[in-house]
Amino acid sequence: MNVDVKMNEPNWDNHYYQGLQFTIKTTIQGKEHFIGDGGFVNWTQKLLGRKKERLLISAIGLDRLLFLFKQR
Repeated sequence: MNVDVKMNEPNWDNHYYQGLQFTIKTTIQGKEHFIGDGGFVNWTQKLLGRKKERLLISAIGLDRLLFLFKQR
C-alpha cells in the first residue's frame, strides 16, 4: 500500500472547516475517487464559549467504497 501526502493551497471558498482541512482520495482500477474529508471546526468554541477549544473531525464514506467495489 502506498500513501501520498500532498499540500495544496487553502480552499478559501470552504467555510465549513477552520484552518487545516484534508481530503481522502483513493485510486481503484486507475480511477481516482474522493471518499472522505475532515478538518478543524468551531462547534465546541461556540458551544463552550472558549476560543482555545479545538475539534478535529473526519469521515469516510464507507457506502461510496462499497458501491465502487460492487461495480467491479
